[in-house]
Amino acid sequence: MKKILTLVFLVFVGYSNIAQHSLYGKIVDQNNDPVAFATVFIEGTFIQTQANFDGNYQLSGLTNGNYHLIIQYVGLITEVKEVTIKDESREINFTLKPLSYISEEVIIEATRIENDQNGAYISIPSEDIEKQDFGQDLPFLLNQTPSVVVTSDAGAGIGYTGIRLRGSDPTRINVTINGIPMNDSESHSVYWVDIPDISSSTENIQIQRGVGSSTHGAGAFGGSINLLTNIINPKPYAKYSGTIGSFNTWKNSVSFGTGLVNKHWSFDGRISQINSEGFVDRASSDLKSYYLSAGYFTEKTMVKAIVFGGYERTYQAWNGVPEAKFNNDSLELATHISNNYQYTEDEVENLLNSSSDTYNFYSYKNQVDNYNQDHMQLHISHNISEKIKLNGAVHYTYGRGYYEQYKTKDDLRDYNLSPILTFSDSTDESDLIRRKWLDNDFYGFTGSLKYDNNNLIFTLGGAYNKYVGRHFGKVIWAQRAMEESYDHLYYNNSGFKTDGNIFTKVSYKFNDKLNLIGDIQLRSINYKTQGYDEIQTDLITDTSYTFINPKFAINYHLNNTTDLYAFVGIANREPVRSDFVDALDNKVPVSEQLIDYEIGVSKKFKNLILQVNGYYMDYKNQLINTGALNDVGDPIRTNVNKSSRKGVELTLALRVNSRLRLDFNTTLSKNKIQSFKEIIYDYTEGYDVIENENSNVDIAFSPNLIIGNSIEYSFLKHFNVSLFTKYVGKQYLDNTQSENKKLAGYLVKDVFLNYKKELKNKNELVLGIKIGNILNKKYASNGYTYSYVYNELITENFVYPQAGRNFMLKFGMSF
Repeated sequence: MKKILTLVFLVFVGYSNIAQHSLYGKIVDQNNDPVAFATVFIEGTFIQTQANFDGNYQLSGLTNGNYHLIIQYVGLITEVKEVTIKDESREINFTLKPLSYISEEVIIEATRIENDQNGAYISIPSEDIEKQDFGQDLPFLLNQTPSVVVTSDAGAGIGYTGIRLRGSDPTRINVTINGIPMNDSESHSVYWVDIPDISSSTENIQIQRGVGSSTHGAGAFGGSINLLTNIINPKPYAKYSGTIGSFNTWKNSVSFGTGLVNKHWSFDGRISQINSEGFVDRASSDLKSYYLSAGYFTEKTMVKAIVFGGYERTYQAWNGVPEAKFNNDSLELATHISNNYQYTEDEVENLLNSSSDTYNFYSYKNQVDNYNQDHMQLHISHNISEKIKLNGAVHYTYGRGYYEQYKTKDDLRDYNLSPILTFSDSTDESDLIRRKWLDNDFYGFTGSLKYDNNNLIFTLGGAYNKYVGRHFGKVIWAQRAMEESYDHLYYNNSGFKTDGNIFTKVSYKFNDKLNLIGDIQLRSINYKTQGYDEIQTDLITDTSYTFINPKFAINYHLNNTTDLYAFVGIANREPVRSDFVDALDNKVPVSEQLIDYEIGVSKKFKNLILQVNGYYMDYKNQLINTGALNDVGDPIRTNVNKSSRKGVELTLALRVNSRLRLDFNTTLSKNKIQSFKEIIYDYTEGYDVIENENSNVDIAFSPNLIIGNSIEYSFLKHFNVSLFTKYVGKQYLDNTQSENKKLAGYLVKDVFLNYKKELKNKNELVLGIKIGNILNKKYASNGYTYSYVYNELITENFVYPQAGRNFMLKFGMSF
């Protein structure tokens, strides 16, 4: 790390001593009024600034040469001029013309950090998304961004995938698509497998670390991921994209658009199918998805309807691999088998004869997850005047599906079934097949009114959403049950949730240097349940929460190359469904709170950007697993009084020349729980509970070191090659910081080769090759653990292996 910081210092010193010239001028609109705070930058460099109140700008740090100067402002047509500098500074003035239609970017303004603000965030444009998109779920396209760790149950990035941000799990990451919340109302999770290939219809992704600027949906306790889907393409187009690769993986995607019809209408669509057998045995995925949009655009009004969704049929690989199997430790594996007497002979044979990397506990042919999810959004934006904008959206999501499981020797009484009893056999146990269903509706509206007077921006907005989730389970076959009909309902309950909020944001620019941003949200939630759960007990909950979530940020433009910023924000978060269902003696955990402090500096030169961000995330009543179990053996989360995450994030981007670019990011952090009681069950002589005190221990799945870097080299005009490297330090599987309950650190390298060329008639050809894990590193990126006492302490670790060296080939054609 010392070498890295020394290199950064030398780069700083070197760049600050180069003889430089400047570009300056004024930016006005068609009425000759100044365009205050327009963005000004030079293509192919990191030099960027903003116009001041009077529309004046200045770019320093330029040497002799030719430059493409670009001016952008929302609602106005982007201007590009080629400028030559030779031994002196130059004055270049701009007159920006208005767009003939409203830009779709207005629909996500309430949930995003603006381009003229600094902070702990990164925006990824569609061009960069396309380079990495070989059909994997969206989390894997974000793997190179700061403080991110991704994982895949099937090991290949297709199917069930997960993402952690600053160590926070997916339930603590706020996700929106076009400003509409995507987190499930009950679990707070986002299942990317339900919307496969959404990246092919994505224009831009913004990832915010920490509390960020989220205004809708679940509390951002680790960060936010905001997607903007396809924006208007003025010209008609058709596009095919196909991928084929390892694990019998293939993808077909067809996109099309009408362009702007009669100067006002636009229609776009996409259909995709992705199939993969997965790296893990039988961890197959059959995924289908679609995206359709229709828009009406004028200079003042936009109406856009968007419908997208998907179907997934995924073979389960949820159990992971016993660590002893993964490590090829035959002695420990034998101990594991003896400790788990419930294994059948077939299951033991499967365990012993499978590969250590690809073992899957499940072997029943229909051990699958089936789910459909459809999203409907209607967005309306209207410019009431030059300074006042009105945005609104209504949305509806319908999800339905089940997962099927084969259970061996389950007690029929747990399903309220009567066994077939004989004189020779009086057991209540039977093999059976069950399906667990979820049928849910989520709908609501969001809206905001924005006043923009250049130096003052005031936004008033809010949202109201309602969720109804029906949970029920059926036994569809039982070997020894007396029922003639095998469609037996054994649990049935529903969850009802309303979530409303109002918020206001104020951004005030005192001068060309100082910008203050304030934000306060009032959020109200009510959650109810009714029915009975899997152990045939009544499930009755009626709980309400009211949260006040304020945020405050300062941006200070020190000079043309240096920006400083500071942020403090509060987020509150209600418990998830499982906290209510699993609560013992109806002792539901209390809500969690996070106070997030961020401070940083951004330094920009002609070919270099360096950002250093420090953060301190102070949690109160954070919910963690302590080892406690409910009546059916599922973990119960418990509030801990105090826990925290603190760290430093460093990002660096360097254009060595027109062909070579280097990107680097690293996160150094400490993630601690002040104290908690670990629960261990002793089954030696019945059922005893052991409590162990733990203090100042690492939070599970929170590596102290994460490094990502990429080297991209372009040659032959249309061809570029990228080498991505990702290092993730060791992660503890639980909150005890025990060295025998951890994932080893790992380093993985991926190579991307992309070729993109415009052909005759403006057709476009895209070819790509991805070599994943080129060094064939054996590693696991996720896992779980549990401990118990039976005469002695027994600990069982399970891990999720990721694919070794693998290959993907991509072909695309645009017309």
